[in-house]
Order: sequence, then C-alpha cells, then structure tokens
Amino acid sequence: MTPPLIMGAKSYISRRTTQRSVREATLFEMKWRNQEKWFDAALYTALFIDDDDVTEDIVALSAGLNVLESISSGIFIETGVCAAAVPVLKQNVTFTDAVLTADNIWCEHPRQMGYVEFLESMNELDFFKHLRVTRTSFDKILYEINVQLGEKPRGRDLSHGTKLALYLTLWYLGSQITYREIGKKFGISEGTVHLCVQRVIDALVNIRTKYIAWPSEEHCRTIEEEFRKFAGFRGVVGAVDGCHVRIKAPSLQQSDYLNRKFEHSVNLLAVASANLKFTYVYAGFPGRAHDSRVLQNTSFWMDIMNGQEQKYFPSEQYHILGDSAFLLHTHLLVPFKTVGNVLQSHQQEYNQIHSKTRVVIENAFGFLKGRFRRLKGTVPENGHLSLLYTS
Repeated sequence: MTPPLIMGAKSYISRRTTQRSVREATLFEMKWRNQEKWFDAALYTALFIDDDDVTEDIVALSAGLNVLESISSGIFIETGVCAAAVPVLKQNVTFTDAVLTADNIWCEHPRQMGYVEFLESMNELDFFKHLRVTRTSFDKILYEINVQLGEKPRGRDLSHGTKLALYLTLWYLGSQITYREIGKKFGISEGTVHLCVQRVIDALVNIRTKYIAWPSEEHCRTIEEEFRKFAGFRGVVGAVDGCHVRIKAPSLQQSDYLNRKFEHSVNLLAVASANLKFTYVYAGFPGRAHDSRVLQNTSFWMDIMNGQEQKYFPSEQYHILGDSAFLLHTHLLVPFKTVGNVLQSHQQEYNQIHSKTRVVIENAFGFLKGRFRRLKGTVPENGHLSLLYTS
C-alpha cells in the first residue's frame, strides 16, 4: 500500500510545472515541523528541489537530509520512506525517480521502519490493541517461554530471540494475515515466522495446566458466590459449552470434520467460571461430533462417570450448567426442553435463571475469538493445531 506521503508527492508532481525553490522548501519544512509532521516535511524538503541545479545539492539537501537521518530510526511507516530517501537523494537522481524509488523501497524493506522498536515504544493501550495482551502479560509469557527454551535458544527458527518470536506469535494469533505479510512487517522470512510461531505455541501448550486448572474446594465456594449474583442460581461452579474453530479440509477423513454449517472445523469444549476464565479445555475433536459426545470423551467426564467426581465437586450440591445439547446429570444441570413440550411457569422461570447464569461461557468464547482473531478465521491444516489439541 502506498503511504499518503508518497501519493501526495506524486500528486504534486502532476500539478506543478516548476519545482519549489530551496528557500520555499525550507519554509515548507518549518511549517510542517510545527505540526509535528517531521517525516512529511523532511521528504518534501529533500525532494522538492530543482533537478537541474545540482551545484546546490549539498546546501539544498542539508536540512532535509539531517531531518531524514535523525528520525529514520524512530517513526513508523513513514520511517521506511525517509530511510529510503536518504541514499537515493545522495546519488543525485531526478526528483521523480527519487519519489518512485523511495516508494518502492518502502514497500520492499519494511524492516527499516523499526517495527519492533515501534511496538516497544507504544503506550499500554496501543500495545494491547496491537498484540492483544497487556505489557505485563507479555513479560510474564516471555518469562515462561525463556524458562522452557532459554533466552537465546539454538536453531535458526529462534535465532532472532524469544522476544521477537513472541511478537510474531501474538501478531499471528491476534490477526488473520498470512505468514508472508507478518514476515514483511517484521523484516524476516516467511519460513522463519512459521517456525517461530510453532515453537512458541508448543511452549505455551506445555504450560497450559499451570494456568488452565480446575478450582480448589475453597475457590469453588468463591466461584459459587460469584455465579449466584447473576440470577440466584445456587451451587454453580462453571458453565460448559462447545464452539467450532474452522480449519482447512484435512487430507484424510474430511467428512468427519464437516460441521452442521458445512464447514470443516474442530470442536473446542470448555468450562468457564463466573469471571470468564477457562477452568477446563478440551479441543481437537472433529467438528461433526455433537457437544454431548465430545464431553463424554473428556477425562473430566470419564472421572465423574468412574466415581471420581470429588476431584471436581466438593459435594453433590455443586454442579456445572450446560445447554440442552447435554444430558442431565447430578453435576450437570440443563434447561427444560421446549421441543414438543408446553412448559409450566416455574419451568420457564428456571430456564430463564439457567440461561442468565450459563451465558458466561458464551461470553468467554466471544472474548476469546474477539481477542485472538485467528480463531475466527480458518486455521491452516498444518497451522499449529497443537494449540487446538489439548485437554
């Protein structure tokens, strides 16, 4: 994409029959500097000079080049143009060629923009908007990765360090752009991006049980009190449901992954607490499977069926809530089914209270996919499905 700066320069060329004088260009530069448009000012100052008057190049370009060189390491997007313009202008090429060449260099060498430095210079809000985590969370994740892989792991895939690898991974998970686009943005190869993302995701999967854990007995009481505030439903320690993550059609058994919307997907089944935190996750089951069947294949449900429910529920008064797709159980309460039935008033009231309490799992999935937009799109067949195959 051509930056507005270059588009404006090209437009100016087409409108003007004569170039600005050195003095006019300098005044123009000062005007724009007052508006904190240093990069625009620098490029205009350096480029809006009579091509024929090469004898005054050193004097004419001095102000513009100084500004260009001083800001070329600190400004995003336009930095690439500035860094490109400096060597071009020093070769005394024509005005039009300088603009076009700077435009091409901006497109081909995005690393000159200092993208990592730009991210690190952001305030807290912008950092979160770009990487989908707070700076505190980023540092904590980086620490966990360094514990597993080391700060300077060997191998060409992480030769740039774990910090850059984490930047690449968060950008991959928080967007739907391709490896190639990410590589151009950070100035590294597509293959390196792919390997970095794979290594980081594998490391995150290895520590999943440290952060996705069923609450203790004491914590269950706290969660139950939080759930009760929603609609007065007692004994609730979680809400369970499943959602689908689209994938490219696998090479084998494609029909097993075709869900009810005729899309290939894997099932993500999870239990969430009142504060929208996942306390149990099971992912990777083919999308064709019903939520109830997926639950029955989890270690969580198998333990309950084998009489080990005390691992999850301190007593029979505790339970989780699920929609009508699940089967009723002592520790799994579902709403009254309305298909073919006329519900009485107390049954309708129960369903309403049940729905108001169970909605947290829907909200948790919404926040998850909203923050990490990769889950909204189509995950490649080889696109690190290890993230989706967990329990």
